[in-house]
Amino acid sequence: MSSTKSLTDSDQIGLVNKELEEAMRTSDPQRLAAIYSTEGQLLPPNNRIVSGVEDITDYWRGVIAAGITEANLTTEELNFFGETAIEVGSYVMQSGETTADIGKYIVIWKNENGHWKYHRDIWNSNLSQ
Repeated sequence: MSSTKSLTDSDQIGLVNKELEEAMRTSDPQRLAAIYSTEGQLLPPNNRIVSGVEDITDYWRGVIAAGITEANLTTEELNFFGETAIEVGSYVMQSGETTADIGKYIVIWKNENGHWKYHRDIWNSNLSQ
């Protein structure tokens, strides 16, 4: 079995994104919050900035309670700047068999103790309100 150290930075980030997808499928807000850095922030649309593990957990708990059952992420661009990376991508969120949202995102990643974590996470919908 290979260790995380043998993976490229891009591979590690891809695995974290897969972790987010799996955490949504299993409705696990604590697991979702664990992908964020110690100073991580969400910048969700039509909402305040969400900071800290407790508030991030609560935010994702609310998303799950609202019926979101799945998130699928596609990385379109990923650039590294030392211990920081910037990802641009697209997403599809599902509520059961129904597409709940389609949009785009930017994540600023931070390498904390050898692990890539979401540091800033912002997204918005392609769908009209």
